Amino acid sequence: MKNIIILYNPYYQENVMEQHLEILKDKGSVAFGKVKSALRDYEHPNEDALNEIYQDISKDNPMQLFLTDYNSIYVANVLAVKTDKTKLIKAPKYYDALDVEKWYIIDDLRLIVDNDFQLIRDSVLANFNATNFNNRTYAIYGNKYVYPMQVTMKEEINYFDKEDEDFKYFTNIFKSKQEIEVKNSLINYCFPTKIFYSFAPNSQDNLISAEIEYTQNKHNPLYDFSAVVMKYSKIIELELYGFFKYLFKYLISKTSSIANINYSVQGQDYIVDDLFTYKANYGTYNYLLRNEK
Repeated sequence: MKNIIILYNPYYQENVMEQHLEILKDKGSVAFGKVKSALRDYEHPNEDALNEIYQDISKDNPMQLFLTDYNSIYVANVLAVKTDKTKLIKAPKYYDALDVEKWYIIDDLRLIVDNDFQLIRDSVLANFNATNFNNRTYAIYGNKYVYPMQVTMKEEINYFDKEDEDFKYFTNIFKSKQEIEVKNSLINYCFPTKIFYSFAPNSQDNLISAEIEYTQNKHNPLYDFSAVVMKYSKIIELELYGFFKYLFKYLISKTSSIANINYSVQGQDYIVDDLFTYKANYGTYNYLLRNEK
């Protein structure tokens, strides 16, 4: 999955993201416009590379668009990129007075970090490499970046990986007061901030949800806590998959031939290198870890 990042300016409108979210909830999709800076009097240096990426984007091959003002950071699931706005593209009215270079058509939106510059800098942006700047770690200070900018992730995260294809994250993008309090409690008393945000995004959500459900029912003698156990099971599953990918990536860096070790699932042949593309079952990992190589 390709990834690009754009800085959005809250001074255009104070509630920029909320206006997009309102249309997204009503229409099921919304266009985010990349506004051309009045201070930029030159062509985008990587326009051709970006256009190549845009041509391949589709519902089956979406792109992750990171949107930040450095105070908060969101990620959008992009289905298409358009140069011209048609009547079919819905977007907030404030764009009418601005020079928009590109329209990113999105069908889902997820808030990664809200109102925490230091966490965004150290946990989210530190995971980015600037593709067209010698692939170095994203730098907030002293850079010559021109946006939109392509980035890769040191540890790949699909922020829209979900079991139910009909589920949309934007329906619950802003956490309730209770969810925020439970999240802060988990960070303060159970997991340091760095550890909590190293979990997969869905693991974070399941941790918060499981804690709320447990707290609400812990004095109910008729409640069996199966839903809580299920959420913790999903957390373990997600984190183990992430661990295995990290482990095999490390092993391959030490012994490249490991990437070509064969295994099969339901009659289909694979090699270890396929683990980074196709999620295997636990039996496969058990089989591979027993391999003497």
